[in-house]
Amino acid sequence: MLVGVVFGGRVVGQAADADTFVDVTADTSFKNGVNKVLHSYGDTFSVTSWPTVTAVSANYTLDGKITNRTTKIKVTYRGTFTIGGKGWFTSVYGEIMSADGTILGTDANFDGGDTENIFGALGHKAIDQLLSFSMDTSNVQNIGISWGTGTKKWNGTTPLYIALKFPTSNAPTDAGAIGLAEIDDYKAWPADANPTITNTLTTSSTTIKGKGTTAGDVISSDVNGVTTTVGSDGTYTLNLGTTLAGKSTVTVTEKNSVGDAGTASATVTKDLTIAADKTSLNLDADDVVALKDKSDSDMISWIVKQAGITAKSGSGGTPTFTADETGLAATIQALAENGSTTVNIYAKNGADVSDKVAVSLIKEPTTLTFGTLSADISFGSTTVPSKEMVISPTSNFDINVEDSRATGSKWYVYATATALTTGTGTTAHTLKGNLIYKTSSTDQQNLTNTSTLVGSGTKVAGTTDTKVTSDWDSSKGIGIFLEALPGIYAGDYTGQINWSLQDTPTE
Repeated sequence: MLVGVVFGGRVVGQAADADTFVDVTADTSFKNGVNKVLHSYGDTFSVTSWPTVTAVSANYTLDGKITNRTTKIKVTYRGTFTIGGKGWFTSVYGEIMSADGTILGTDANFDGGDTENIFGALGHKAIDQLLSFSMDTSNVQNIGISWGTGTKKWNGTTPLYIALKFPTSNAPTDAGAIGLAEIDDYKAWPADANPTITNTLTTSSTTIKGKGTTAGDVISSDVNGVTTTVGSDGTYTLNLGTTLAGKSTVTVTEKNSVGDAGTASATVTKDLTIAADKTSLNLDADDVVALKDKSDSDMISWIVKQAGITAKSGSGGTPTFTADETGLAATIQALAENGSTTVNIYAKNGADVSDKVAVSLIKEPTTLTFGTLSADISFGSTTVPSKEMVISPTSNFDINVEDSRATGSKWYVYATATALTTGTGTTAHTLKGNLIYKTSSTDQQNLTNTSTLVGSGTKVAGTTDTKVTSDWDSSKGIGIFLEALPGIYAGDYTGQINWSLQDTPTE
């Protein structure tokens, strides 16, 4: 049986990538026929003949050596494998191991499945009680190896062993392991090319400066065919011999010694540049009113200020701002709620024109809604009164109005209460009394089945939230109270207050 282990990829010169496999047996670091016991399982351990490793190939090789990037190895075994002692084979696996018998990989083939049981693949079973079986070239073992630290990781320690792991009937978990061949050395794969561009590029720039990964790596760009190399200090300067006029972006490419390439891109800015802190402005009702009948130049000035738009010129002078769009004030007035329009602002400085900054103007919806609204209010417990009494709530009412309309807009809050009841059916009782709204110690209005104005106000500039109940004070007799009359049937009474928020008063 043939067993193969692979690390793989594309060949560039003497380097192989992830999917190309290169023979590593010709390198002086490879030694075959070492037949080293990596792990035994006690006095019964005995190997009297072993197969030969006939082929080993790997991916990510350099000059015929495995590297720290190698992830796949293909191995082919051939010959007779015989053990002595009291046990027999139950399974056999191809592995990559360290000198102490540690598996340096995933214990799985690199195609995603478990490491193949060579013994079973040849049609053998533990119940056959075989002490010997032969391998031929009909099967290649694909073994994964993983660089790093920790369990089943290879950290560069050599030698590595092309091994066979073989659980037996008398050592099913403490499997034996024998290294048939060893690899004594490896090469470090060049660092991934990862260039950067460090200087600011404008249309008048003639050089590109940056940092490379490894000294000697070749740097080129998409501007022209000029190249340079990364210096010993890790930096490069690419003298283009021309300006970057007409370029909006530039890409540099770094290639390392094995042909791996990395790129970095940078934006080429115009000498007249423009920037904005915001590219979206929400217009509330006050903004819409204030911008009515503004000229386009006034509108542009307002947008520039609100969006924090600035311009810089490399040639001096004071840039001005303009836009292609016209009739801006009328456009805003015509927007529906949540509607938007875009104004493309750009700077001018003599003949120089900057890029455009697109600023979205969004007309916010105007809303009048309740914010906080007390869900439950209790008036506590009291004895049945012998005369009319007014009971204060045990906690404060908290009623808020949220208003995003224009400054000066009016609002009105009305309250209606249901009768308070206890029990159901034949045991139902209605409270003798009502919920009342008081504006003073003497003035009160019945809320039961009657819509009563309990608060009103005007939208104030700069605020959207108003507390309706801010001046309600039980000690001053202001707010909603429970009026209880004599003859009340004892019980727990409940009812409901319905709140209404309007932008016009009820007649």
